Amino acid sequence: MSGAGKSRDWLLYGPLAAGAVAFAIYGFLWSQGASEMRRAVSNWAEDQRASGVEVTYEKIATKGFPFFLRGAVSNVTITEGSTWAWRAPQLNIDALPLALDRLIFSVREPHLIESEKFGRWRITAPDGRASIGGDKEHLWIVDVESGAAEVEKVGGVERFFADAFLLTVAPSKEDHATIEASLAATGLKTRNGAAARKLEAMVAATALEALEESPQAWRASGGKIEFRRIYLETEESKLQLSGDLSLDALGRPEGVLNVEAINPGPLTLTLAETGVIKQSDAQKVAAALTLAAIAGGGKVSAPLVFENGAARIAGVRVAKLKPVY
Repeated sequence: MSGAGKSRDWLLYGPLAAGAVAFAIYGFLWSQGASEMRRAVSNWAEDQRASGVEVTYEKIATKGFPFFLRGAVSNVTITEGSTWAWRAPQLNIDALPLALDRLIFSVREPHLIESEKFGRWRITAPDGRASIGGDKEHLWIVDVESGAAEVEKVGGVERFFADAFLLTVAPSKEDHATIEASLAATGLKTRNGAAARKLEAMVAATALEALEESPQAWRASGGKIEFRRIYLETEESKLQLSGDLSLDALGRPEGVLNVEAINPGPLTLTLAETGVIKQSDAQKVAAALTLAAIAGGGKVSAPLVFENGAARIAGVRVAKLKPVY
């Protein structure tokens, strides 16, 4: 064969051979990534058991080649004694074979979360997902997002809906002991028809390293929750909050939130439907805030004071505060 013929053969088959080698290397890396994912899930489960949290599952199937790497963990149960439990028929863990430091978790079928204090709740969010990643500034970042979702109490009447929501949680760039969270949700509804068009929240909790020891240690370290912005909008009303809360000597919330509300009466009834305000107090609170709004030209601008086991606005108690420890 002439030199020119060999050159033409190389031009024809060379790229194919290089592609085959690259695909073989990628297949090897995918296989290694699948093994590493199975090993990581097993090691994580063992670590949780050592700390008192029981993690069980049936098997881990890996799929998605060649486009992505998915670990399908079937019949997952995570429990901490009788305190709480989470159960799902299948937990999906997605990653890119070359970037296992960012994981995406999803549960397509309804799953259960159980609490000794709050009972059993069923969560249905077929397109919901949570991702875990990180960078040098934040160390880690958690994003939880979903389209239409529903949460209902098993054996009860409580039921909540959302058209969409996005929650982001990460350490502050300036101080990794401060955890920042932001939430945006639309189309919130309850079983009884109470609705909110929009909810936005930006919150930060400081001195969380002390909270790992105990709530008392967190209080002694000057820990607080910063409500940087809470905004709630219904068809008829608007509410905005900002301020700081900490704990008093008895473990009850204390501090002041600045409140601005437009037409607060209907909004108060909506908050009662969601359990933020007791139903028995709702009418009284709505009447008092409506009078305050009339005096203020349809708007209430007042401090919401958390003190001595009660929350009051415009002189009206809106909630009784229980100790958190």
